[in-house]
Amino acid sequence: LPAGTFQLLPTSTFSILPVQATPTGALCDNSAYIRDVGTPDGTVLKPGQAFAKGWLIQNIGTCNWKVGYHLVRVGGNTDFGGDTFSIRLPSQVVLAGTIVEVSINLVAPKAPGTYEARYQMYNDRDIPFGTGMTVAVEVRK
Repeated sequence: LPAGTFQLLPTSTFSILPVQATPTGALCDNSAYIRDVGTPDGTVLKPGQAFAKGWLIQNIGTCNWKVGYHLVRVGGNTDFGGDTFSIRLPSQVVLAGTIVEVSINLVAPKAPGTYEARYQMYNDRDIPFGTGMTVAVEVRK
């Protein structure tokens, strides 16, 4: 070919992909941490002591949180046992824009030390969303 010209070569695979929507507005599922409630981070507890931890969070998404939305431990150095938070009844739906308290009952580990767990909200399809929340305590005899 002479300089400055080109030739189209056949390709084995070529397809035009559909245009993907670009998220420009608010997300369907989203949350914002407002503040801790219950046992403050840094609290000193006895080994095996039961305690409650909670957070005020706001549903800043465009979708309501409905049955099946739940809290999952996603990190940290202990799980603190105890229960978890889950929306189980239609009357517990959290409307978009609403601030809700998410609280769980936990148990301090038996060995002295500093412990932390991180939690995240998940929707009814097990997809995480929003800001994370933490529990951090010290266990002393």
